[in-house]
Amino acid sequence: MTPPQRVIQQAGFSLMEVMIALLVLAIALGALIEAGGNAARNASRMQERTIAHWVAENVAAELRLEAALAPTGKREGKETQLGRTWRWRATLSSTPDPDLRRVDIEVAEASEADFKSVTTLAVFLGKP
Repeated sequence: MTPPQRVIQQAGFSLMEVMIALLVLAIALGALIEAGGNAARNASRMQERTIAHWVAENVAAELRLEAALAPTGKREGKETQLGRTWRWRATLSSTPDPDLRRVDIEVAEASEADFKSVTTLAVFLGKP
């Protein structure tokens, strides 16, 4: 009589299960890498907009410090902020109140060939 043979059960994953797990992992890692890249781009863009907004605030402060109410029209200039040069354009327009001016300030990087606005700020100036 021959002894009964034992059935050996195999433990582990099949090739198909491993391939599916790798596919899911690759998709998840791709999404994480894309999210990290987007976060880095957004942080850089927010830094640029923040600095440009500071430039616009500085221009508004300089206009407020003038001795007389600024006349309507356009003004342009350059300013250096945090080691970068920025161009700004201010459009002063009248309001129904003769002692009040509306000022729209646009700021762009000086290195750009055309004036591509990074930020815009609107302020009102009163008669000093």
